Amino acid sequence: MNDFKHKKQENERGVSVQTIIEELNHSDLDQLAVVGIDENEELVMAYSLSNRLELIGILEALKSKLIDEMNYTED
Repeated sequence: MNDFKHKKQENERGVSVQTIIEELNHSDLDQLAVVGIDENEELVMAYSLSNRLELIGILEALKSKLIDEMNYTED
């Protein structure tokens, strides 16, 4: 990722895609689910899980966290 795009994402979102990927590279992950939108605005998904129910659980946990953050924004 080029520096301009990285800095723009940090300014607009508080964190860039590059930063998140770098943080994940330093984690000892056992299972992973990734959902993103590429430069063509198409949904991309990848996962490494032992079963689909765990994937659904991970995505549900993310959904709940996002909803909580929408409902309890900092003033």
